[in-house]
Amino acid sequence: TVVTGKKEGVYWLRAYCADTNYSDTVDVDVHFLESGPYYFKNRESNKYMSVQEHSQADGAQIVQESFKGEIWQEFYLERDFTTGYIRIKNRNSNKYLGVENNSSAHDTDIKQYAYSKNSAGQQFKIERISGGETIKIIPRTGEGLSPQRVVCVANYVINSDGVHIQQRDFGANDGYYRDEWYIVKLNQNDEVIKNIQKLHNAAKEYSPLDEWRAIELTLQFIRRYRYNDFKFELAAGTIDEAFIEHVRETDENLYEYFAAYDDEQTKQRLPFYYTAPNGDEIDIPHFAAVYNVLQYNSFGLVDMGIAEVRVDHLGGWAGDLRSMIPYVLCNVNYSNDYNTVYNEAKKQIGADESISLFGIQDILADTDAFNMYIATQLQTVDSIGAIFIDYYHLGGYLTRFSDFTSHRTYDEIYNFSVEITNNIIIGTVWPIKKVVKSGSGYTKTDETLTVTDTQMNAICAAFADYIWAKVQSE
Repeated sequence: TVVTGKKEGVYWLRAYCADTNYSDTVDVDVHFLESGPYYFKNRESNKYMSVQEHSQADGAQIVQESFKGEIWQEFYLERDFTTGYIRIKNRNSNKYLGVENNSSAHDTDIKQYAYSKNSAGQQFKIERISGGETIKIIPRTGEGLSPQRVVCVANYVINSDGVHIQQRDFGANDGYYRDEWYIVKLNQNDEVIKNIQKLHNAAKEYSPLDEWRAIELTLQFIRRYRYNDFKFELAAGTIDEAFIEHVRETDENLYEYFAAYDDEQTKQRLPFYYTAPNGDEIDIPHFAAVYNVLQYNSFGLVDMGIAEVRVDHLGGWAGDLRSMIPYVLCNVNYSNDYNTVYNEAKKQIGADESISLFGIQDILADTDAFNMYIATQLQTVDSIGAIFIDYYHLGGYLTRFSDFTSHRTYDEIYNFSVEITNNIIIGTVWPIKKVVKSGSGYTKTDETLTVTDTQMNAICAAFADYIWAKVQSE
């Protein structure tokens, strides 16, 4: 019988067998980690523990590497309940992390080896670091020393892939974080993160000299079915069909993962959701389209007189807000009463997408794409999957709306929404068209809808109130 501890700590366990009259009580130390597989992300370098050149050989060096979404960066934990030590096994090689020659010395390399029962260098303790979300990994060969020695990224001049992982002195509260690790376990829903990263890997192979182009290709690939009309060509670039074909030829499974629909019409309308660990559902093609617009220099629309900043926001929340306007006004029979329009807009903003053109799924895609795009501006992005992990697994989403608003005040949010959505040039290039009710749905028309200042102000106020309430709740 396997007994699984549900709560961290030391508990007693009593075993009794009536046939033999056996009875015993033992203490069981329930660890905070399960078996895995896990990724280990270094706190200072922001790179991941990996096996050099994804080798399966005995003695292969353990290094740091950009997140790849591949199994040579995944590790299982095996606990010896008689000693309390943990063995760390690479998923790709089935070999175990170990301190070279079982040495206790500072700056000793960590490598992978076949299982050895009595090897102290293959035995580790994993402990939380007080006051934070990181852990330290302590080899048995280094635990009794002063200072204690831990698994650490070696000193580097350039924070590059391939820097060795070593056993080094632990420095508590010294502002030096190469000896601290985040530990991340991805579940079945997170396969989308791995596959987005694999798509990014393919884009970097296709366009090795231009990191921004690789991100652009990745986003285009994901949005191509639902967000590919003329306006998106201007705002986010033309789909590179040669790259699409490159993915099909080099990784058919990856290609099919993002194209697993029955027909072209289904591809154009079917959402593709990622369910985050906290239960949020993110529409991935919508997310990719917004991110792509933010990242792309929209020369065509700028030439028409629309500033890049306006294009960027129109590709996300402002575009969704404007798209909602004709439905709101149709529902209130084009009333010019502020409260009537406000209440109808408020009812739709953030509702389920089945009843709203600006539902919660749209808002999450808009906010998260913006926040992750900004994150790429603040750090070198060699791994789009790592941005997803930071955001959804390491707490980035906790300040989603504060970050999305760039910490503006309520008045600034309201004024900004009016400024972006109610613009003469935008109204000329991208006019709002009337809709008419048709049974339980709506039919679009070619008739331009004139929106009064009262109506626009009411709709923007409903949006600002929704966003501000979310900011306040953070």
